[in-house]
Amino acid sequence: MSHRRFRLRALTFAIVLGFALPAWGQYFLPARGFGQNKVRYRKFDWWALKTKYVEVYYNPEYEDLAKIAAKMA
Repeated sequence: MSHRRFRLRALTFAIVLGFALPAWGQYFLPARGFGQNKVRYRKFDWWALKTKYVEVYYNPEYEDLAKIAAKMA
């Protein structure tokens, strides 16, 4: 009778542990590594070159390319 009771307790413990570990992982594991691989963009100063049909948005350092693109459009 004691072996049967031990097996039942072990099975119950295994089932409870099987449900508890994924729940624990959802709350505590992502908190440690969140944001480590986050892409960080620098802030751009966008300018606009308006033509008859399109608006070309560009960064001031690429003004010459924006003018070429506006001519092609």
